[in-house]
Amino acid sequence: MRALLVLSCLLMTVGCSTYSSQMLFPDPFVSGAGSSVVTFNNIASPCTIEIYTVGGEMLNSINETDGDGQATWEAKNISGENLTGGLYLYIIKSAEGEKKGKLIIGK
Repeated sequence: MRALLVLSCLLMTVGCSTYSSQMLFPDPFVSGAGSSVVTFNNIASPCTIEIYTVGGEMLNSINETDGDGQATWEAKNISGENLTGGLYLYIIKSAEGEKKGKLIIGK
């Protein structure tokens, strides 16, 4: 039940609170197709990026702390396992607030 509530909250706000200057690339991400990481650019520092399934399960958390406004993620869960293809959601949390979005991992 909690997962459905989290999913509902995420889906209702995806795209509504993201900043236009924030960049995520490549999207879609296809491992081995020219890039080995997903890059979040123009983000606040410090911040935390949380990656979720569409079912609301948190898969990983990435921290931006060095002040360059950029963080990378290898499209793996917290255990280091590659994620399967599909739609994923992210939340960027900082002192400026929360920014939400979605990304696609291709096969």
